[in-house]
Amino acid sequence: MVVKEPETIINTGQIVENCSLIITIGNDDAPDYYSCESSDGSTYRKDRDGNIIK
Repeated sequence: MVVKEPETIINTGQIVENCSLIITIGNDDAPDYYSCESSDGSTYRKDRDGNIIK
């Protein structure tokens, strides 16, 4: 693939998520997950595949 006129990405704050990997011991449901924070400050969890854990 060739990009003749590349563009500058200016919305990286909207693309990148603020997540930390959490590894638990003795928890069969989710032994590891990502704890993420959205731009409004609320937190949520994601599994390894990127699916939101409710």
